[in-house]
Formats: sequence, C-alpha cells, structure tokens
Amino acid sequence: MSAQMTDIDLLRHTDIYLIDQIFKGRYVPGQQLLDAGCGGGRNLPWFVQHGFEVTAIDDNAEALQQLLAQLPMLKHVHQCSINHMPFAPESFDHIICSAVLHFAESDADFMKMMQSLHRVLKTGGTLFIRMASNFGMENELPETATQPMLLPDGSWRYVLHQSMLDAILQQTGFQLTEPVKSTLVLGQRSMATLLLQKTGST
Repeated sequence: MSAQMTDIDLLRHTDIYLIDQIFKGRYVPGQQLLDAGCGGGRNLPWFVQHGFEVTAIDDNAEALQQLLAQLPMLKHVHQCSINHMPFAPESFDHIICSAVLHFAESDADFMKMMQSLHRVLKTGGTLFIRMASNFGMENELPETATQPMLLPDGSWRYVLHQSMLDAILQQTGFQLTEPVKSTLVLGQRSMATLLLQKTGST
C-alpha cells in the first residue's frame, strides 16, 4: 500500500455504510480495531493508513494470504473463528463484522458469536454489523422459518429478524446507536446494517 494513496483510494472497496461511520468521526486514530471475518481485508486500508491498531481474524487461510499480500505491515492476523478468538476481554475499541454473521448455523450459534464479540469489545465500544435480514421481505422470509433460510437469490443464510434483534438488545449488553438500515437488492435479499454499542456485561 503506497503512502501516497488518497482517502478515496483507501476507501475504494470499503463498505459504504462503514464509510458513513468514518465520515461521522466514529473512529479515532490510535484506537484498537478488530475486523472479525476480514476476508481479503477490503475494509482495512483506511484504518491501517490512519494509525489504528488493527487486528484481523478469519477462519479462511487463503483469505488471510490475500490480506497480507495487500497489507503486509499488519502484525496481528489470526486464523480463527469468531467463537474461538484468542483475545482477552475488553481488548478492542471497535469491531467490524461485515457479511459474516449470516453464516451462523442456528439461533444458538448466532447468539454465541454475538456474545463472543461482546466479550472482546471494550465497554462503550462499537460493533459494526452488516448481514442478511428479512427487513422488507417479511412475507418471503418469515421469522418462523428454520434457520438458515434459502433466499430468493439461491443462497442459504442466517437471516436477522426483529425478534432476534430484540433478543440481542435484551440479552447481550448492546444498544443501538443509530436506527437499523436495510437495503433491498431487487427482491433477492435484504442486507441490514447495525451499529451497536457495548453498555455492560451479558
């Protein structure tokens, strides 16, 4: 990554809703940031260039190779799942978890991942989530359907719905910092964006 890259270059492949949070001043250089399920690292160049202490995890070794090819300066890269993160409690100021949680295998697995993310996040810290939901597609993807669900686009995903969102807020020590946003993609899927803040212990 060139030191001469502009912010536009650094943010070129970043999730647009994460860019929104960056422009709002949510993230402060020097803070500890975890990308949980980083893949090839598309959301990380801006944070690395702006002096954040970045840690990245993914359970896919090939994805981590791509990450390190793009950002070889990263020192804290771990191959692990969200449920088996090797970090102490309250390690991170912020966590990014984009397009990851909808690979949960059940309600119990999803809640376990949420609790694991809560454990390593500092009190007052934020968790950015982007995942499949049924918001705007409640008839096609009813809450009563077995998880994961078959989406109209042919993929199987764990789908966030209102009852599970309520359970998160009641059981995990998170609160919403902004209203949930959802994006419908041609009636094929609905992607929800959440920004949660850790308010206390589970």
